[in-house]
Amino acid sequence: MEFFISTSDIQRAIKLLNVTAKMNVTSFEGQIFIKTGEDNVTFTSRNNNSGLSCVVLAKIITPGIFNVLYSRMKSFIMTFNPWDGEFGAKQFHFKVNHPKLKVNVEIFYENGNSSKSNLNLDYIKESAFLTPETIEKPNLILNSSIMKSAIDKALYAIDPQGVEKFTKGLRMVLKDGIISFTATNGVVVSDYRVANESELEEGEYFLPYEFLMGLRRILMDDLQLFFDISKQKIKISFDNVLFWSNSLSYDRWPATDSVWGNFDKIVELKREILLSGMSSFIDLLDSDDFNRVTVGMKEKQLFLETDSSFFEYPTLDENLEFLIDISGKDLINSLNAISDDDIKFKCLDSKNGVILESSGFDNQKAFITNLTLKRR
Repeated sequence: MEFFISTSDIQRAIKLLNVTAKMNVTSFEGQIFIKTGEDNVTFTSRNNNSGLSCVVLAKIITPGIFNVLYSRMKSFIMTFNPWDGEFGAKQFHFKVNHPKLKVNVEIFYENGNSSKSNLNLDYIKESAFLTPETIEKPNLILNSSIMKSAIDKALYAIDPQGVEKFTKGLRMVLKDGIISFTATNGVVVSDYRVANESELEEGEYFLPYEFLMGLRRILMDDLQLFFDISKQKIKISFDNVLFWSNSLSYDRWPATDSVWGNFDKIVELKREILLSGMSSFIDLLDSDDFNRVTVGMKEKQLFLETDSSFFEYPTLDENLEFLIDISGKDLINSLNAISDDDIKFKCLDSKNGVILESSGFDNQKAFITNLTLKRR
């Protein structure tokens, strides 16, 4: 095997592979599989739960395959500045002379001088686990900005260390022309909905936390994401990258849809004002008391209160009265997840939780369970 590949292209591939490849391990989880095509090279890595392959244009001299340790390849490849038109490393030259892979690079400097560097990598017997996945026909297409928003809005409500499986990822439901992304850790619920314009009309899927975090790292704005999604596996393809993961299953999803109608009071609030009030005493919340904050309203005045701090919202038109204890950190996370200047604050009584809802878009909402235990 022999090929030439540009520095910027190989460095991008190495960065992408970092999502699934492990450093400083010799098992298949720390290996990358290199395979040439007619005018490209495919780099693949995977671990027990997920994998990634990246196709990069290259000048192929001799086709072939090779398996190497990711950590050694990364430490060498990422050392050099890519060619900027005048200085840096233009390309890498990969050449196999079994049982070694030699990687050569020439670096050009401002004074007209150049230097050369090379790395010898040992051949590692290929693992069947490193075979790249493929997508024959996508069954769902989404814009990357929608997927990124869904992940960002849900992360605070996911608990990867939770006992229940439903806390360990993001539920995606396609029904009645809508795609619903819902996450819950049993205390808070995050819900984000978009129109479904795909051929996949109905279905319920679960995206694991590890997969979401990996996808979040490699997504770029305004790309088309091609999904091949089933109960067993999730595959996403974009821009010559294929990322996949095993699906998770849960015994029963909690009745999160039932919380949205449980209110009889609505207050229209400015999100930034409420956030500034909470942020002013976020460091004063008592973790031993569940980060408790009391949200109350009386005589057209909404307020936030802890044992040592008090915030009063500007006078409102609504003349309502309520008093509810919730987690201040959950309140801040929920407010940060809603992308709207105006929100609807909904509640029933002290025995029920709080609903926060986007006022302008009607597709983003959060639920925060009330604290039933009394203040210490």
